[in-house]
Amino acid sequence: MLRRLFAVLLVALSLSACDSSGPTECAEGDTCYTYLATDPSGVSAVTGSFSLSEEAGQITGLWRTQRIGGSDVGPQVGSGELVGQEEGDRVVLTLVSNVATGTVELIGVRGEGRITGQWTWLPPTGGVRSGTFDLFATGD
Repeated sequence: MLRRLFAVLLVALSLSACDSSGPTECAEGDTCYTYLATDPSGVSAVTGSFSLSEEAGQITGLWRTQRIGGSDVGPQVGSGELVGQEEGDRVVLTLVSNVATGTVELIGVRGEGRITGQWTWLPPTGGVRSGTFDLFATGD
């Protein structure tokens, strides 16, 4: 219960992250989201903002995040571009980063004002790391 309350507070504190003074501006026509991810053990680990542009099932955009705790989250801390696709309510996003650090992929389901799912990091050294994520539309 305390962990869930902490996560809700973090989201509430970062809801303004996508406004015009925030770290990732939304271009006209894009949808801005607040991002919250847990590490593999379920600890809140990363927060930030995403700006998504969607056309004919293809998604492009920008992301900017910061670590707030946890471990083993891979190269989803920082900023960059993203690419993805949507089919029905299923959304797949790939965070474009330095290939040497591996790839982070977000696979989720779109709901009312949010996308919820699992992130997966495939590090070049082998193994798989994963956790959960939530993208909350901010209305910008």
